[in-house]
Amino acid sequence: MSTTPQSVAALVRAKREAKGLSRDKLAAMVDVHVSTVIRLETNNDIPKTQTMFDIADELDIDLGTLRELVRSAGRVGANWQAQTSAPASA
Repeated sequence: MSTTPQSVAALVRAKREAKGLSRDKLAAMVDVHVSTVIRLETNNDIPKTQTMFDIADELDIDLGTLRELVRSAGRVGANWQAQTSAPASA
């Protein structure tokens, strides 16, 4: 039985570790400094929207799940929420 991570930090770290990626490797894959990944995984920061999309894509994280975790933490700005709620273009 799997458990659902209770924070964005826990989800990102669990997914990264499950894929066998180091923080440095994930940072390189999404073209950010490793400190961005560290701040995210230690629950000290939510990166820019595009960075979160890139991380979610690399780690196969569902954007709906990600949005709900960010929202439940009270960290969703109007821009982030609008971008993650927009329907996909055809």
